[in-house]
Amino acid sequence: MLRRALVLVFAILAVACASYGCSGSGAGADLGGDGGPSGGSSGTSGSSGSSGSSGVPGADGGPGGCKPLTCARAGVDCGQAPDGCGGTITCGSCPTDQTCGGGGTANVCGHGVCTPKTCASEKKNCGVVSDGCASTLSCGTCAPGQTCGAGGPNVCGTGSCTPTTCAAQGKDCGSISDGCGGQLACGICPSGKLCGSGGAANVCAEACPAGCPTGYSCDATGVCVGGNANGLVFDVKTFAVGGTVTVNGAAPVASSSSGFATVTFTEPTLGYTIAARADCNASAGNPCALAWSAAVYPGTYRVTVHGTYLTPLPGAAFVVNPALVVNAPNPSMAFDVKTLAVGGTV
Repeated sequence: MLRRALVLVFAILAVACASYGCSGSGAGADLGGDGGPSGGSSGTSGSSGSSGSSGVPGADGGPGGCKPLTCARAGVDCGQAPDGCGGTITCGSCPTDQTCGGGGTANVCGHGVCTPKTCASEKKNCGVVSDGCASTLSCGTCAPGQTCGAGGPNVCGTGSCTPTTCAAQGKDCGSISDGCGGQLACGICPSGKLCGSGGAANVCAEACPAGCPTGYSCDATGVCVGGNANGLVFDVKTFAVGGTVTVNGAAPVASSSSGFATVTFTEPTLGYTIAARADCNASAGNPCALAWSAAVYPGTYRVTVHGTYLTPLPGAAFVVNPALVVNAPNPSMAFDVKTLAVGGTV
């Protein structure tokens, strides 16, 4: 009888371990971790939330060692977001003057317009990723013999995939892909800061980076509230900037007496677009020094240059600086456009 009883006990333990995973060895294996089972070698640890070798990111209990994230724990407040266990969570809607993802961070309410991404536009073909706004994208599964993430974040390839971390990606709020088909919860911003409000997705920044008028205070959603709307005084900040434009290190040649170059500053987060014209002031066939100047608001700009009646400066915009920070006057900016001569027949 005793032998039959022991056989029955071990059979029950075997079924439990097959369903939930057991760490340690023998009958004293640890089934704990915040009230749920801890993951085995291919699951996740019970209370730390760290990923196993092939499990889904998660934590603290639940079948397979994965406990789905809540909206609060994921640091999000709108739309459908990944739950960290292969599913999604619904986190509500934004106030009428905000959009989900409008501040630059997926599933976080903010001011601005958010354009959803696609698996194709992000060049992903496996796992679940955010669309950058209010929903998630299921980018498929890998063929037999391939692993999601082995070819790059959420890209199928041969070999194994090592999940990234929030710290490695420089993220400290919201939810991001771990690159291997799972999701990472990067935390919640402290009081006075919002996720993505500074223009960098999943990075905490001041809730009202531009400050508020006298008498107003910044609320938790990044809106200036509480002041008197009558008699407001707004002080617009600008910096005087200027410089030169060259092509392959030399002055371009005028193909007309009316040649000029256009330098365009675009601030994608705040929506500013400022253009400065650099006139040639040389007759056709002669090189011309291109000088420009402008008053620019503080910000981080994508700067492009294109030419009109100048050789060899094309009419299409060339990105001379993808992220130029303007926080002080600078009259000596030198932008050099790179071109290559190509030709053929049609």
